[in-house]
Amino acid sequence: MQAPNRSRQKEILTVERETECTLKLNEGTDDEMIYFYYILCLLTCGFMILVGYWKAEWKHIWTHKRCPISLADSIIIKDRYNVRELAEMENILDFECCDQETESENNLKKIFFEYRCIRYYWNEKQQTFLPLRGLETGCTCREIRYYLSNGLSNQQACRRLHTYKQNLIDVTVKSYLHLLVEEVLNPFYVFQIFSIIFWMADYYYYYASCILTMSLFSIITTLIQTHLNRERLRKMVATSSDVQVIRSDSNVPQDLSSTDLVPGDLIIIPTKGIRMECDVVLISGNCVVNESSLTGESNPFLKTELIEFGVEADAAYNPNVHKQHTLFAGTQVLQARSLKDSHVMAIVIRTGFYTLKGNLVRDILYPKPMDLKLYRDAYGFLSCMAVLAVAGMIYSVAILIRNNVSTLRIIARVVDVITIAVPPALPVALSIGAGYASYRLKKSGIYCINPSRINLSGKIDLVCFDKTGTLTEDFAEFSGVRASANGRFLDMWTELEGHLHDIVTTVMATCHSLTWLRNEICGDPTKIAMFHASKWLLDDSIKEGYLHENLTIQSLIRVPPESSDNQQNQLYGILKRFEFTSELKRMSVIIHNDKTRDLELVMKGAPETVIHYCNANSVPDDFLTILESYTSQGCRILGLAHKPLKSDLSWQNIKELSRHSLEQNMSFVGLLILRNKLKPETFNTIKDLAVANIRTVMITGDNLETAIKVAEECEIIQTCDNLDYLAVEDVDDDLGKPNLIYKRLKSFREDQLLEKGAIFARCCPKQKAQLVEFFKDLGYFVGMCGDGANDCGALKAAHAGISLSEAEASIASPFTSKIANISCVITLIREGRAALTTSFSVFMYLALSSMIQFLTIMILYWFAAVLGDLQFLYIDLFLVFFFVLAMSRALPYPKLSPLRPNISLLSLETLVTVSVLITIIIAGQAFNYVFLAVQPWYSVSYETKNGLLKMESYESTTLFYYSCYQYIWLAVVLLPGPPFQERVYKNWLLMLTLISSLLITTIIVIYPGQALQSFKLKVINDYRFKTYLIIMGLVYLGLSLMFKAFIKTMIKIIDDSASIGSSMRPKIKIL
Repeated sequence: MQAPNRSRQKEILTVERETECTLKLNEGTDDEMIYFYYILCLLTCGFMILVGYWKAEWKHIWTHKRCPISLADSIIIKDRYNVRELAEMENILDFECCDQETESENNLKKIFFEYRCIRYYWNEKQQTFLPLRGLETGCTCREIRYYLSNGLSNQQACRRLHTYKQNLIDVTVKSYLHLLVEEVLNPFYVFQIFSIIFWMADYYYYYASCILTMSLFSIITTLIQTHLNRERLRKMVATSSDVQVIRSDSNVPQDLSSTDLVPGDLIIIPTKGIRMECDVVLISGNCVVNESSLTGESNPFLKTELIEFGVEADAAYNPNVHKQHTLFAGTQVLQARSLKDSHVMAIVIRTGFYTLKGNLVRDILYPKPMDLKLYRDAYGFLSCMAVLAVAGMIYSVAILIRNNVSTLRIIARVVDVITIAVPPALPVALSIGAGYASYRLKKSGIYCINPSRINLSGKIDLVCFDKTGTLTEDFAEFSGVRASANGRFLDMWTELEGHLHDIVTTVMATCHSLTWLRNEICGDPTKIAMFHASKWLLDDSIKEGYLHENLTIQSLIRVPPESSDNQQNQLYGILKRFEFTSELKRMSVIIHNDKTRDLELVMKGAPETVIHYCNANSVPDDFLTILESYTSQGCRILGLAHKPLKSDLSWQNIKELSRHSLEQNMSFVGLLILRNKLKPETFNTIKDLAVANIRTVMITGDNLETAIKVAEECEIIQTCDNLDYLAVEDVDDDLGKPNLIYKRLKSFREDQLLEKGAIFARCCPKQKAQLVEFFKDLGYFVGMCGDGANDCGALKAAHAGISLSEAEASIASPFTSKIANISCVITLIREGRAALTTSFSVFMYLALSSMIQFLTIMILYWFAAVLGDLQFLYIDLFLVFFFVLAMSRALPYPKLSPLRPNISLLSLETLVTVSVLITIIIAGQAFNYVFLAVQPWYSVSYETKNGLLKMESYESTTLFYYSCYQYIWLAVVLLPGPPFQERVYKNWLLMLTLISSLLITTIIVIYPGQALQSFKLKVINDYRFKTYLIIMGLVYLGLSLMFKAFIKTMIKIIDDSASIGSSMRPKIKIL
């Protein structure tokens, strides 16, 4: 955080660590201003109360005054997106924070405010607001183990609970009544309510009821969707359970609700497992966990206790760095096992919304504003309609005064004009398509926790894929081993039956973090494949720890009984694991040889990383050649290394050494060769995306040559000898010098890399997320598909991230697919395009329908006439409402098209199309009146009856008949159809609505019967004239379709769209 700018007023601060906000401090209320405000509310009949509700900051400025921090009781917060929120300033009497920088200020009174579920407190030393933190900053691993291993006192825990609040991610689900009030107080609906009340007072019951019905439909649809989304999210995240806590006041475990946990609490994890309700760090024992609901990673894996000895123990604890020792809230502990104590114990690091899970939920509750052009254009379009409404109001007042209409009726008709120009169902038009798409996605096995992302998925033009587990099968097949001896590669071993006691087999059998779970070995699929290939056995006899020669053995590995007699009792114990991370690209394990009593170090990892820790004499001269020969075949290669630890070093001395010191001067022992087969659906999915002109990119942590082969197999790139490589100087964290990577180097600018790159290899999770952000900055709509924890950042950063997981929903990404292959990407894009085009077509239909009615009313006002109440009801409820409902149920087209949905309301094509359609509408209505005027039975009249407009007139009846066909045929004209939606005849509700509306309208035109009186229609017995009206409706349809197609063709020519069908995939695009 930055300290306040002393040159400006002291009470304006900027918070930068969690959010960027401008804070304005206010104390109490200004008596004079508050009195003036309420007087103003009375004088405006409550309108100022609504303004204060819509713009809370304005009301706050009117009724409060600036003041120093110590006197403030409220605060105005402005985030980086210029969204303003109010927060109340509060005091904590017994403040207790875990941050060491603030430790000296504990037990004192603190000023704080809560913003988006996070508390910010005033730090006197830094003179700024700081967000509350848990134990994730400021404490070393050693400090956590030794200073917090006895737990908190009850008094400390009570103060921290008061400071941090309950450990509960409680998503507030507002009642339907609360949501209704919020929705009704929307400016749009306030105007609707005012209009309805006015029409009711004017005895305009039917039309008022119609508008009320449509408004209620829009409100109820929004309420149900909002409430269900929040309820679903709350059920997913707001959980609690009973836990055992050890407090320093007593060594006897206490049973507490997880909601009462605070950072620093010492808890016991039961051996049978538990669902974690907070972030904790293991200090004793290990656990097998499943993080699928949090990260999408469906494979259980092992978590081990925090580092106790060595240089690493003095490093600052960080959950992201030490995630192998951290159990995150939302994960399921499947099994806990103690190694040396009676209990598996962990220390609470973060609680509630401060946890990783809480941060993910906050991102859902307070998302970044979506920059979708359809939404931006909608406001511009509505502004144009508002201008048109103002012009219509001026015209109406002038004409109605000329026609001697009473003042009260003029006001009523002006309100009519505004409501007609801005249709009541417009707000729901932008989201109704996504609602139906969400339902269809769920039926297809794709779960969505953020429906607003569905429309964004329809704009995707670039999809990033992880490789292993996404494009390829998760389980790797063992192909063989190229052992190395005396600096030379031996022939490839495809079976290890005769090599069970070779060093390379020992490394394969021991360098892992596998464990037993329910009589099965669980862990990373690659490690399982490696271990099974070694033919060794993971001893499951260790249930509650194993102490051997004063060494705590975490796992026992045995040679199978069928081996030779002199070796069959060979036994290795795993003492300590240095876990694999995407940044370090290696894993090391200290093992104990039971036969020789020696300690050894084994390593596996990326080959180019492993050889940096090996004696140069042990690395074969043809290492690069052999490595490239296998990676170019698409094999996944792991380097293996071994090192006997000095016999004069005791286990205690070894524990104090750093990982970097231990891993030096190892011996390279060989290459492990694995294969990940492509999933059957991968090839066709990539092909479909290429045909649809959607760029595909692979982002993987694997070797470049392996990635190239896989990319060629699935045709992300074409098989081609003319490939350019860019070698990036990847600085190793430990060595401080560049890793060995391919040196075929060409000069590329950064934008060229992103535009041409098809494979980005050796990427850590942070780099994957950065790449997605870079693509977004270039203007791409990015989709990301991954299967595990390494992809969480990228899934979250993408416009539409989809996680392949067995979990019903993962809060790490907006979409979770139970379909464990990338074909779900096609389904998502198809549904997104259908939802987008549905929203666009429904919006356009409502806008142009309002234009038809607006023009009809303007013409009728000229003749002192107006449509009858039931005529309005028939048009708005029976025609417009049911067509909107039917159009919204359009199904997605089964195939992706290279064309993109045009959903810009202000694009050249849309503006020209709308202009032409409006011209045809005006011409049609004008021509029909001209034809009416030449009829011998027609007579014009501008008279009013007692200051009221006429309902039964030739003009209103003629325009009502003709305009009904315009509403019907307009729906047909605006239907998108292929290539984004299924053909019209496959939408049964639309076909039913179309046929029934045509039939009923034609009956009313030809033989109105009782409708004459009910609809207040003028009797017209000229069937030739009525037939002409029906024909003119067909002419309107024909002209509209013809000009729409012509405009579309011309725009394509102008945009030079002949190149759309060509592939965007360049042949030279490898990074």
